[in-house]
Amino acid sequence: MATLGRLALSAASLDEVYAEAVSVIAQGLSVEFSNVLVLEGSQKSLVLQAGIGWKPGWMGQPVGDTQQQTHTSSVFESHEPVIIHDFSEEPQFIRSELLASHGIVSSVDVLVGGLEKPVGVLGAYSTTIRHFSADDVSFLQGVANILSAAAERHWTNQRLSHMALHDSLTDLPNRSLLTDRLNVALSFAHRHNQHIALLFLDLDLFKHVNDEPPRLYRRLHILRGWSHELTKTIFPRSPGASCSISP
Repeated sequence: MATLGRLALSAASLDEVYAEAVSVIAQGLSVEFSNVLVLEGSQKSLVLQAGIGWKPGWMGQPVGDTQQQTHTSSVFESHEPVIIHDFSEEPQFIRSELLASHGIVSSVDVLVGGLEKPVGVLGAYSTTIRHFSADDVSFLQGVANILSAAAERHWTNQRLSHMALHDSLTDLPNRSLLTDRLNVALSFAHRHNQHIALLFLDLDLFKHVNDEPPRLYRRLHILRGWSHELTKTIFPRSPGASCSISP
C-alpha cells in the first residue's frame, strides 16, 4: 500500500497507478481477479482500464453501463461498497459479460472518486464463494482513496498545464506553447532533412478593438471567430498543423 501511495504522487500517468493498484488488490485480498473500471462517454460507459486475471482482449474495452441494473451501477447509486457473496443468490443484479465469461461467483466493489466527480469502480472477484469481510472492504476502500487522490492530482496538473500554455480568452495555444512546438518541429526537420512552414497573420487595426468598450467581449468574439475560420479553411489541408495566438 505504501508503494502505491508513493507511485500516486510521482507517476506520470494514471495507468501506472491503476496497474499497481490491481496488483496490490490481488495480492492483498488473495483473489484471482481485480480491476479498475473507469467512466467514459459522459460518465455512462465503464471501461476495463486495468486488471489482473482477465483474458486477453478485454483490456481497454467497455464492459458495463451505469444505466444497467448491475452491481457496479449500484455502487454509483448508493455511493457505498457492494458485496456479493454468490451471484446465483442475487437475481436483482445482471452479471456482466466480463464476469460471466470468467465464471465469477463473488465480488466486492467500491467507488473511486467523489460523489460529484466519480472516476470509476475498483473491484475484487473470485470464482468460488467468498465472504468478503469488513477488513477486506476497508483495504479495498483504502486503495480506492489513493486512486481518487491520484486522479485529482492528474486533473489538477492537466488544468495548470493547459492554463500555462493557452490564451485565457480564446483557449488557443499561446506564445510559450508555440515556441516549444516550433523548436520540436525544427529539430525534427533538421534530423530528417525536411522543411517546415510558419504562417504569421497580423490583424490590422486590432488596437482599435482593444480601445473600444466593451473591450474584453469584442476581442474575445473576434479572436474566436478568426481562429475558427482559420482552423476550418486551412488546417484540413495541412495535417499536423496547429493554431497559436500571441498578444
